[in-house]
Amino acid sequence: MGKVYALVNQKGGVGKTTSAVNLAALLAASGKRTLLLDFDPLGNATSGCGVSQARGCAEILAGRGVLSEAACATVVTGLDVVPPGKDLATWMHDHPDLALSRAEQLIDEARSKYDLVFVDAAPGATAFHIALAARADRILVPCPPEPFPEQSLQALAEIVRRSSANTMWVAFRTLVNGTAPPEGSPQIGSLAIHWIGPPVPRDPWVPEAQRQGKPLYLVAPSARATHAYVAIAKEVTKHEGTATG
Repeated sequence: MGKVYALVNQKGGVGKTTSAVNLAALLAASGKRTLLLDFDPLGNATSGCGVSQARGCAEILAGRGVLSEAACATVVTGLDVVPPGKDLATWMHDHPDLALSRAEQLIDEARSKYDLVFVDAAPGATAFHIALAARADRILVPCPPEPFPEQSLQALAEIVRRSSANTMWVAFRTLVNGTAPPEGSPQIGSLAIHWIGPPVPRDPWVPEAQRQGKPLYLVAPSARATHAYVAIAKEVTKHEGTATG
């Protein structure tokens, strides 16, 4: 069975989708059959992989599509992405219970077919985010070295941990200016956080890669942010046996 990594954060603009795209791409390039589920209605993870909007999560949750047809090949061999589909936010708002149930089924099916599954959702701490966390082996949290993102991380953790107490939380610094900040606190609130990797710096190559619809390593393999994501990708999959969903 594959491993599931959910990228979550209450706050937007912290590098969550950028991290989802680049970590999934790097691990796919290393030989892991990888799927990126784009549950963010904006579809930025989808476009960041060079895939146009198409039928996807919305249609699967509505019972009008299946994973095998919705999964789209990307510019990275071994990496598929499921786009958000049409009117995902509206459908989830109108059918919250059914959306949760079918999203859980979709994640479980993806786990059975891929080595690694990355789940990217819109910022927030809703029942949907809690359900994602409960299905994940690890919760990955990009966190800039600023007070508000850390406060958001603590608030999210307090909500989610009630239903996924055994899930490993892994955080890494993003959007860092200048020199590296001090290491993150191993404890935020009542939650033990595993801080990994070097900080991901602000890098002009990141928006350029997004414009090209490619992961960063394909556009700028020597960029500082690329090197940071390479190191983080290696750490993400370490000691997989210690993570439980």
